[in-house]
Amino acid sequence: MSDNNGSLQTMKTILVIVALSAFLLSSCSRTKVLGTPPSTTTVLTVSQALDPRSFGRTVTIKGTVRNVCQEEGCWMVITDGSNSLRMTFKQEAFTVPLSLLGEVVVEGVVQEELVDEETARDIGPTIGLTDATVQAMRGDQRIPLMTTTGIEYTE
Repeated sequence: MSDNNGSLQTMKTILVIVALSAFLLSSCSRTKVLGTPPSTTTVLTVSQALDPRSFGRTVTIKGTVRNVCQEEGCWMVITDGSNSLRMTFKQEAFTVPLSLLGEVVVEGVVQEELVDEETARDIGPTIGLTDATVQAMRGDQRIPLMTTTGIEYTE
């Protein structure tokens, strides 16, 4: 009988450890919002947001962080695996953590902007353009950029 009590006590201990571990793990990750919480009604991929029909209107995009400004967190690039989009934050209202990784949901306006050659060459590598493409840039370039009003991510 004492052997059964020992097994029962061991099982209870294991159950308590598993329950406590699950609680601690679930409390470690939490959703964080910077700026205005993005709408989740219609969520686009980066590729869909880069369709010129999406330009100039407020869109919500889900993607994976590809790159973050390592000086101030003042811009970031997200990707859907096929295309990448660089964004800044409206009126510099917030910055993102320099170590931000993983999936994010962002809301804002994508515009094709005319930027000078030097700026285009700076942006090119951050959005995945090859060295050859960046080196071939001459003069002003049209690059889709997003002004973001809100970001949601899990930390």
